[in-house]
Amino acid sequence: MNDREAIREHWIAERPVYQDLGERIRADLESATRSSGIRCYCDARAKDVSSLLKKIIRRRYSSYEQVHDKAGVRVVAIFEDDIPKIETLIQNRYHIHAHQNKAESLGPDRLGYLGVHFEVSFRNELSHQLLYKAEQDYPIRVQRQVNRLLALIELFDEQVSSARRVIMDTSGFTEGQLLEELERRFYTLTARESDRALSLEIIGTLESLYSTQDLQCFGEVIETFVNSRREKLKFIFEQYQEDERCSPLLFQPESILIFERLEHDPFTLREAWAQTYPLDLLEGLTAIWGDPI
Repeated sequence: MNDREAIREHWIAERPVYQDLGERIRADLESATRSSGIRCYCDARAKDVSSLLKKIIRRRYSSYEQVHDKAGVRVVAIFEDDIPKIETLIQNRYHIHAHQNKAESLGPDRLGYLGVHFEVSFRNELSHQLLYKAEQDYPIRVQRQVNRLLALIELFDEQVSSARRVIMDTSGFTEGQLLEELERRFYTLTARESDRALSLEIIGTLESLYSTQDLQCFGEVIETFVNSRREKLKFIFEQYQEDERCSPLLFQPESILIFERLEHDPFTLREAWAQTYPLDLLEGLTAIWGDPI
């Protein structure tokens, strides 16, 4: 058994303990925030087996002890003003090993994620309750405030979409363009979450397996492959949906790329893979696909 498989078995055995701990903390925080008159939402989750293994691959970890964020509890504040109150509540209830305020790490000219991290992650979300008409009319001043918020949300959506189009069309962002094509087909086959950072890394390693011409029409190449193997792909994703011991790379969009290369150029794939990743990771997908190399 290699180190990664030993870590998998260790986590399968311990994950229920972490899940239970997360639920206990979630219930405690939910009770404490309500008692303090703070309106918020709390949830908890332990990393699933696949996510933990993907992180190990991406970070090049070699031992179970190197993974620290095995479970997490999230508190979503409805109003930004409540975040300091929640911070104080947590600091008074738990022993804090580390604290990170994302807003403080941004420069004065930067915008970004403004979460506050302890053992619990925080982020502020605009309450949908503000955006719906109440049983009685708002005062004109409040209506204007809400309308401005709606306008900002619409502008935000437009600007994000515009920025995304520019990025995806930018020369040198090949990995992102290829990932978009893979995700478009992957999510017609499964709803499982993937690790996008790992996807970009693996795609960057394997994109040289395609000619310039194939890269230019990569979407068509993948579409043709998926359409010709759709039943097999659907069967595989359904068969391994709940299998905690399957390859951690199966439920990644780039698995489609790997399956396509297994059929069309398996030996070059193996050579390219061996330069960066352990071969047993590729062999795990090869065994699932049914064409050993």
